[in-house]
Amino acid sequence: MDAWLVEAIVLAKALEAIRQEPAESARRTELARDEELSALPALSANEEITKTDIEEALFGIDLFPRAALILLVFEKIRMVDAIALLDADAALIRKAQVIGLRRFANIVAPKKALPTSLLRIPPGGGPPVHG
Repeated sequence: MDAWLVEAIVLAKALEAIRQEPAESARRTELARDEELSALPALSANEEITKTDIEEALFGIDLFPRAALILLVFEKIRMVDAIALLDADAALIRKAQVIGLRRFANIVAPKKALPTSLLRIPPGGGPPVHG
């Protein structure tokens, strides 16, 4: 079986087990103030960011934006697959991704005093690119 298929099945089962929590988080994301989608703060590559820093930053993000961030940015899953896994439309997932990226950068950057650059989310979603 394809490794991606196994991963997708595991992710889907994990999300189904906690379906109510992501649904509540998705509603909070829908109600959140619209974020600017064209320019996002980003962290520069830095050896000083530890696994613990990343974990602490991720756990500081609400569940739905965290899931969008992990799937689209860290795992580089296609938007169409994120739509199926998160059971949400592309616009909401993209908004969650932006919220997740902003919160991640705001949590990690002050700890490490990292410079920021701008990232753009390509049309149709996908991982952000430097711009």
